[in-house]
Amino acid sequence: MMKNHKVMQKLRERYIESIPNKMDVFEQAITEFKAEQSEEALGTLRRLAHRIRGSAGGYGFPALGEKAGELEHTEVEQIVEATQAFIQELHCLYEQHHPCEFRVLLIEDDLDAVELVRAILEGKPVKIDHVMTQTEAFQALKEQRYQLILLDLVLPDCDGRTILSALREQMEYAAIPVIVLSAWKTNSLVRNECSIYGIEAFIEKPVPEDTFPTLVMSALTRGQDMRQMNEDPLTGLNNRQGFFQSFEPALSLCRRERRPMSLAFFDIDLFKSLNDTFGHDAGDEALVHIANLLEQRLRGSDMIARWGGEEFLLALPGTDRFGAKSLIEAIQKQLRESSQEHCVRMVTFSCGIVEIEPWEAFDVALLRADKLLYAAKKAGRDQCLLETDVAQKKRLRILLVEDDELVTEQLLGMLTPEYDVRYVSSGEEALACVFNEPLYDLVILDQKMEGMSGLEVLKKIKLQTTYCSVPVVFLTVVGERSAIEEAFRLGAADYMLKPYNEALLSVKIKRFVMKR
Repeated sequence: MMKNHKVMQKLRERYIESIPNKMDVFEQAITEFKAEQSEEALGTLRRLAHRIRGSAGGYGFPALGEKAGELEHTEVEQIVEATQAFIQELHCLYEQHHPCEFRVLLIEDDLDAVELVRAILEGKPVKIDHVMTQTEAFQALKEQRYQLILLDLVLPDCDGRTILSALREQMEYAAIPVIVLSAWKTNSLVRNECSIYGIEAFIEKPVPEDTFPTLVMSALTRGQDMRQMNEDPLTGLNNRQGFFQSFEPALSLCRRERRPMSLAFFDIDLFKSLNDTFGHDAGDEALVHIANLLEQRLRGSDMIARWGGEEFLLALPGTDRFGAKSLIEAIQKQLRESSQEHCVRMVTFSCGIVEIEPWEAFDVALLRADKLLYAAKKAGRDQCLLETDVAQKKRLRILLVEDDELVTEQLLGMLTPEYDVRYVSSGEEALACVFNEPLYDLVILDQKMEGMSGLEVLKKIKLQTTYCSVPVVFLTVVGERSAIEEAFRLGAADYMLKPYNEALLSVKIKRFVMKR
């Protein structure tokens, strides 16, 4: 097991941070037992107590372990009283080591949803500040430090993903955990785009009363006061905020000096299986071992961060993609050998590597690396891939349906250098293309046109079996919430608000075509 005192101290702190979740689980279990008096509910309580009895001593809380052991063997007649006393023990231990209240910023324009969130979180150590727009949100962020943001996906003045992007681009807000709230069912592409920004969770409304408090407290305890913290509490590596503090000036310097900068994005293989089979302590051991190995192998100018879960991001100034691949492959070899001694089983990781282009936004470069990481997993894991390692695809075809000549001119100027674009100005022409021409890889569809509306066209497109998996980006304007909801219901992959941001639209299109 781990011998590093610093790591053990961090694990002890992490255990303290997990106590609110444990309290929630016990409260749910005792509520079920009091309602049903069932053997299943009783068994759940005893199993929970058994887990704490087995783990608390290892984290430096032997007294808690002893009390959990007493609860585990308590007679049925006293189980309710004993459980409530144990919950109080957990509460006292948490207050002793963590006597604070969390500040949460709720960005939501639906007042009913606001009241529901407040009601669900009542009694938790949180203070909720509510705003309705992007402008109000960033004003609040300037005036107050927040430990969590709850973000509605559709707001009166912008798309919630615009706020997500802005948060991650600004160093002082980059590490604040975000939970996204969505008023409609969305497909995996929208969820994945939000995930790229490192969100904690994506929740569909109505907010679930049973699991939401646990999710919020878990996010708060993991990301406690992250604006002052640059370090991942488990591995000692940079977190996102720490990474960006070093990365942004380093990238600017490389661009001024015309030197390359490579990104390596990697993910531990079969990490869930490791946790499920050997327990979370084994997963923690693997994470810490990889972190230690990386710190030994990297230069002082290199930047490494635990990006989230089992993901790591490495930035290598002055190193091209080929040099980065040689380094990563050497680390992979060393990990295969050393993990058999330091971990419960051999640990490997898969990796995607790109060079950041001189003009390229960070999130686009990261998306390219993420695509290669996925390809490495698909190819058998324990691999490191460059874009030159992956077979190039044919030039992709886009169907653009837009009747505004100015918008069309801008879109064609942006798209035609990279894609084969078929442009039509009416819904009838669009359907003729869909019915009579070879399959398109992406459809960009305006909402309001003469004749058939964009929603009518979308409905007919998605009735075609061959177009079920073809992404459709819906173009609309601020204030058309009902149209956006209907577009998602009919099968749209995403939407963009006019006047659109050309860079943002370009990123969205790249994300979709990369999935093809």
